[in-house]
Amino acid sequence: MATTDDNRAALAAAIEHWGACRGASYDCWFDIMTDDIRVTSLLDSPGPTEIPQARVGRDGARAYLDALTGANEMIDWRADTFIAEGDRVVAVGETSWRSRTTGRTFRTPIVMVTRWRDGRMCEYAEYFDTAAVASTMA
Repeated sequence: MATTDDNRAALAAAIEHWGACRGASYDCWFDIMTDDIRVTSLLDSPGPTEIPQARVGRDGARAYLDALTGANEMIDWRADTFIAEGDRVVAVGETSWRSRTTGRTFRTPIVMVTRWRDGRMCEYAEYFDTAAVASTMA
């Protein structure tokens, strides 16, 4: 059975790989997620007062990652702080991307909140500066 430290290490390794490959490979995420993963991002919310909708399962996770990397080119992705307790691991870092449409870039703090079950990530939610992202899209 995986421990909280094991879950923290798995998330840290996935984040490190994701940043190193600049979003070119999803393997780092699929290697640690459950089949019924729930992925929530502020990008899934069309307005500031609407609640983001979760994407469920590996197909939902892949659709989210395809949309993210299809619209944007990753410049960097990193986490400097990890907080782990029980079945939760939170990572705090920073990321920057370039819009493939406008060529504009954004940099934002990012917080990733995860939940783990039997050593695999079953929930992933990310929070970032939506105004910074929106300013590059128009």
